[in-house]
Amino acid sequence: VVGDEIVVPDGPELSVVSDGVCSMLRGEEAEFHCQGSIWRVLLEDWTRRIWLLEDESVLLERKPGLLTWALPGHGQAVVVEYSVYAGSRQVRSSEVVELRVGEDSFLPGKLLQEVLTRCATGEQVRVHVPAEHCREFADASMSTVAFQIFLKEMFEEEDASLWQFRREGDFQKFPKVTLRCLEGGEGDPPSTLSEVEIKVRPLVEPEVSDYTSRYIVGVGKHCEAIEVAVMRMRVGEVAVAFCEDWSMCHDRVLQIDPSGSCPPAFRIELLSARVPPSDLDEHDALARGEEIKSLATCYFKAARYRQ
Repeated sequence: VVGDEIVVPDGPELSVVSDGVCSMLRGEEAEFHCQGSIWRVLLEDWTRRIWLLEDESVLLERKPGLLTWALPGHGQAVVVEYSVYAGSRQVRSSEVVELRVGEDSFLPGKLLQEVLTRCATGEQVRVHVPAEHCREFADASMSTVAFQIFLKEMFEEEDASLWQFRREGDFQKFPKVTLRCLEGGEGDPPSTLSEVEIKVRPLVEPEVSDYTSRYIVGVGKHCEAIEVAVMRMRVGEVAVAFCEDWSMCHDRVLQIDPSGSCPPAFRIELLSARVPPSDLDEHDALARGEEIKSLATCYFKAARYRQ
C-alpha cells in the first residue's frame, strides 16, 4: 500500500521509494537514489482502494483505465455481471442481471448503489464485504466475501409521457412511458400529424414478429405508449418503450389486449418521418383535415376508456 515502508532483507527501509511510486504510471520504470544506493523500480500494476463505509468494513478495489466519464445515477437501468469469491475460490458462478441503481439486489443495503455510481461502462471492480452481511454466499469459517462486478451496459432513458413537464398535483399519478434508446437516429422528432413508418414488436411471450406500420401521428392508429414514444424518436433510432399502465398498451392493430399483471414493452424502430406540408391550398387543407377528423372520431368512439 502506497505510504507503507518497503523493507528489503538486509537493507534499509525504503519509505522514499514507496512515496515516489505515487508519481509513476503503470508500466513505467524509474530510478530512486536513496542512502547512497540506486534502486530501479518497475510499476507493474496498481489498484485504487476505496472504503465505502465509515467503519472501513467494506472495501472497493478498482483498476484505473481510460474509461468514459459517464457514470450511472440513481434509478438508471444497467446490466451487471457478477461472481462471488471466498479467497481464491469461486462460490457463485457469473450471473448477469438487469437492475436499476438504488434498488435492492445481491449486495446488502445500498452497497451496490455506492459501487455502481463510481463505475463506468466496461469497468470491473472487486468489493470485499464482511461475511456476516452475506451469509447466503459464505459459511461460518469465512471472514470476508469478495464480489467481482462488471458493469456491462448502461441505458439512456427519458420520460416520454405527454405530461412529463407537469408532474405535480393529480398529474404525479399519470402513467409514465419510459423510452430506452438502443441505437441513435438523426434529425428532429416527428410532431403530431407527421406521416411516419415504424417497425414495432411487442416484447411478449411467446415472441412475435416485427410489424411494419405507416400512419399519421396522433390520430390513434396505435396505442398511446407507441404514439408518445415515436414523438420522441429520430429517424433511424431504435428504442424500447416501457409503460406503467395497461390502458396505454391496448393496441387493436397489434392485437395487444390487457392480460397479466405487467404491461408489455415495445421495441420500435423509426424508419421514416415526413412533416405535414404547411403550404397546402385551402381545398387540400380542408380535405386533409376531414380525413384526420374522421380517423380521430372513430378512434375516440372505439377507445373512450383510455381517457
